[in-house]
Amino acid sequence: MNQIWAISKGALFRQIENGLFVVQFAHNKDRTKVLDGRPWTFDQHSVMLDEVKGNQQPSDIVLTHCPFWIRFYNLPLNSRTLGDVRTIAGKFGEVMEVERDGVVWDKSVRARVMLNIMKPLRRFVRIRNKEGNIVSIEVKYERLPTFYYACGEIGHIKRDCEKVAEEDKDSDKQWGSWLRASPRKGRIKMNEEAKSFLNSSKTLSMASKEKAHPNKQYDQVENHVTEVVNPIQKSPEEGVFRLHGGAIEWRKMVRMKS
Repeated sequence: MNQIWAISKGALFRQIENGLFVVQFAHNKDRTKVLDGRPWTFDQHSVMLDEVKGNQQPSDIVLTHCPFWIRFYNLPLNSRTLGDVRTIAGKFGEVMEVERDGVVWDKSVRARVMLNIMKPLRRFVRIRNKEGNIVSIEVKYERLPTFYYACGEIGHIKRDCEKVAEEDKDSDKQWGSWLRASPRKGRIKMNEEAKSFLNSSKTLSMASKEKAHPNKQYDQVENHVTEVVNPIQKSPEEGVFRLHGGAIEWRKMVRMKS
């Protein structure tokens, strides 16, 4: 795992139960990097991480939650504010972060959510749009580890599933590889384009304001302002992990007609 995590000072691992390890980091930055970089996998199986609680006995430690980036597709164009996205993502678990670059019109929106991996993955979510109609929103998960397509649970495949009867394991599956989000190619370039556009928009608005004449009419100018939503930070000196299975608010700044 030291190589997978690419940490600078390394970490010390000690097995305290079958599949349960205590890991201690030599440097605080490495610990933060590993926790913020979740989810991690080893041989396509989920590596669960959590901070140590001193009063716990090893036999009582159960790791059930892990943060995942979820993408929401086909959202109504007027349902993409920070509040809207947090409400929708909140149906999946605790929302840790909402990623926005200030440009509302994109193929999908992205949120980091603490998922309970003991429950089946949600394949879609239904919301009520601004007109009161119910619509379905497609979801995909980034860096999704092994999961069984018949039960939708992370951490095992067909031969290890205890939830689905043997006679049903070969029937049509309700889950599939389509839940895996494809790599975000070109995302850095897109973020740079968005940043450049927003900066140009603000500059244009300020320049126009300086040249304005009190008796002249001007069209309205819209500007998108972003606020950074920071992820939840955790800072344990030690952590445990178990090997599973083997804002941005969009606001309008409008220059009104004089």
